[in-house]
Amino acid sequence: MHRFSSLLCPTVLALSFLALTPASSHAQSFSYYDVDLSEHLHIERLASGTDWRPTSISVWGPIHALRYAVIWKLDPGTEWTTDFDLNLASLAFTVQARQAQGFRLATLSVTGDVPNERYTAIFLKDGIPSQGYVRLSSSELEDRLEQARGTGFWPEWLSSSPSSSGEPMYTMLLVKNPGSSAWSVHQDLTAAEYQEVFDATTLAWARPHLTAMRSEGSGLRYSVIFRDDVIGPYATYHALTKSQYSTLNQHMNRYGAVPIRLEGARLSSGETRLTAMFALSEVPVERELHVTGLTIPELESFDSWIVQRMKASGTRAATLAIAKDGRLKATRGYTWAEPGYPITQSTDVTRIASCSKVLASLALHLQYQQAKTSPAANLMSAIGMSPSDAHPDWSAVKVQQLITHTAGSTWNPNDVEISAYHWEPLPVNRDHAIAYRMSEPLNYVPGTKKVYSNFGYALVSRVVDQVNPGSFNNVMQQQIYDRLELTRPRPARTLLSQKYADELRYHDWRLDVRPSDMSPDQPLLPVQYGSNIEREDASKGILVAAPDMVKVLAGISHGRQPLLNSTWREHFFSMLTVDGESISNGGMTMKGLDHRVVSYSKGGSATVTSVIIHRTDDIDIAVFFNGKGVPSTSVNSLNDLADQVNDWQGAVDYFPSVGIPSF
Repeated sequence: MHRFSSLLCPTVLALSFLALTPASSHAQSFSYYDVDLSEHLHIERLASGTDWRPTSISVWGPIHALRYAVIWKLDPGTEWTTDFDLNLASLAFTVQARQAQGFRLATLSVTGDVPNERYTAIFLKDGIPSQGYVRLSSSELEDRLEQARGTGFWPEWLSSSPSSSGEPMYTMLLVKNPGSSAWSVHQDLTAAEYQEVFDATTLAWARPHLTAMRSEGSGLRYSVIFRDDVIGPYATYHALTKSQYSTLNQHMNRYGAVPIRLEGARLSSGETRLTAMFALSEVPVERELHVTGLTIPELESFDSWIVQRMKASGTRAATLAIAKDGRLKATRGYTWAEPGYPITQSTDVTRIASCSKVLASLALHLQYQQAKTSPAANLMSAIGMSPSDAHPDWSAVKVQQLITHTAGSTWNPNDVEISAYHWEPLPVNRDHAIAYRMSEPLNYVPGTKKVYSNFGYALVSRVVDQVNPGSFNNVMQQQIYDRLELTRPRPARTLLSQKYADELRYHDWRLDVRPSDMSPDQPLLPVQYGSNIEREDASKGILVAAPDMVKVLAGISHGRQPLLNSTWREHFFSMLTVDGESISNGGMTMKGLDHRVVSYSKGGSATVTSVIIHRTDDIDIAVFFNGKGVPSTSVNSLNDLADQVNDWQGAVDYFPSVGIPSF
């Protein structure tokens, strides 16, 4: 990330621009700014009947002296029209009339104080569904954005104007989201706030799509739309004087970059300020599909299933592994991304969200098998904690209840609360969280109902620690991974700077940014790279590759020395029903499937989705997506695909091809 020198621009909020060489291509775009309506209409008349059309219009200033900034580009064949200086009533009439003519709103800019605001609009006849909204409060804007996520729309245009209450009122345009790409909106930011949001959001490979600007006294406020599609090199600048913009535009043009967004605002001093975004092109780069790895022919149907879901959800990377009778039959990596995105290998590791709990439960069952603890053991004794160090409620908790989400706790404390409780700076660790949560009462009587609890698995990790020398992660390595000769599984790390070379990237489907849990100053970071995953080692903090995961599932019962003997294997997969809720003693959900029994686990967050399946007919499946890629019906679909396989090619075993010895 770079910023231009303040010698060029006093306020450069955001920049992501690659080194370019001078270009001498024919002009495809031109812009002008701070003109009145008559000046613009003169140019519009000259452009009428040509291949030029306006792509961006911004209006600002008092309603008796409106000023405009306009970008034009060559676009043969697209029919367009514009309307200016519209009050709310005339805007409603105009939109209805234009829609009757086959046009749709393409841009919508507003200026002036509500209820005397004025609107300017561009209409296109291109068949793209769009929805326009005006006079939205901040909360109403959030509601409309949330509705848009559910209906497959995303924000195309955003503008704001002050109201009599002093709060901004928003004008927004939504269009269909063609690729299910991630997006976010941040409203009414100061320059410093916008810079922080920009730095955090672009760190996770997203980009600004539009920056709206409004004046507030002698300063400016910004509202911005981010998207995670790719348009190539770009640069954004804010609070430019007219002279600075003119100089910058000439400089960018020499390198083939043109303005694709240009917004204006009028300060209380009467001066104009501009915000501009430059790019070589505003057309999103098309994604490409790559599939790597090996599979037997009859499992190729899984390829279609995964690719379909990647495209439907905008997911860029996924991995798959399938084993039958302890032999690896498919190991795949999928990439649906722009050129230059890392090509996914079937052996890439990834966070697996709550599927980590199955591995943690297996580690605890190994302690049961070694008689180091037992399902009925008292939690306080198992973790070596004195009753005086915890709320009395916790004395009733049994170890097995941690796995089955029946231990009485319904909440997981956040890192800031934990830090404040201990008077310790961030980041906090697992034991900090345990001491804080166990100082508080339970939420219900243990064993009386099932309520999903990540915190219960922090205690699973602590139990495993307590009965073994070394840490939970060391036990996982020595008692599971080493026994199966797996070299890739490891603890997850939060920060992007600590990402492993063979680890998938993570993309949040909301492009969410939050104060980091990983340092006392809590800088804003992408949620997937700022939320403390280390302290939740057993609940969601394990990195694993898909073929490693199916080796573990198969290893529970296969090999010369299966991980679990018959007694504890039966316990691991046996089902417990509490208050009408069912779960296996191994932390997996169970369902009947004809003459087979399927145990499965699903993990999910805004950044990863995981599904693992173990069937009594010795089929093991692991599917991992680096986004929100799998619907709730995925387990049924995967089982249906497995049921359709007639020839598993019994002798084929791809485990050695991915660095894992055969059983």
